[in-house]
Amino acid sequence: MKRKIDEIKTLYHGTDIYHEQIDLRRSNSFKDFGRGYYMTSYRRQAMDWAAVKNRRHKVGESWVFEYELAPVPDGMNVKELLRYNREWLDFIAKRRISGEETPFDIVYDRMADNKGDTLSKTVQGYAYGYVSAQEALEIIRFSRGERDQYCFKTQRAIALLKRTRTYRYENGIWREWKEEPL
Repeated sequence: MKRKIDEIKTLYHGTDIYHEQIDLRRSNSFKDFGRGYYMTSYRRQAMDWAAVKNRRHKVGESWVFEYELAPVPDGMNVKELLRYNREWLDFIAKRRISGEETPFDIVYDRMADNKGDTLSKTVQGYAYGYVSAQEALEIIRFSRGERDQYCFKTQRAIALLKRTRTYRYENGIWREWKEEPL
């Protein structure tokens, strides 16, 4: 069976914290897919993520790391959530509310279009039984544009990534960043 991830060659991670190595211990369990390293196949989206984190933490610079993705072996435990239905909603709600982890190496979806409060309040209302699945799915608008998120949850999955470029945002400009030799 063909998986969406088999079409992906490049992924981007947007952040306000420069790092050489991916450290899964630094990730948050209460995100859409639980603890993991979140990326997108769209550089612009990663730049937006980095800008949001920068505004929230007020650090003055942002980073986008570009990764080449090696072929994902058939034996790797991959979860695709490409349809917005009750399965998707249950999966997201459980992680966001309980932080419960999953057995997956990689999880991904197309991403809902709602941002911040609307999405969070709707998922929380659903998780606590105040909003039905049908109501929640009607409230949450889904992206017609190009947005996705890939969460690499294990070292086995992380091993498939090779950083190829780094972009730095400072003083209003994104530039490819080359580390100065020591």
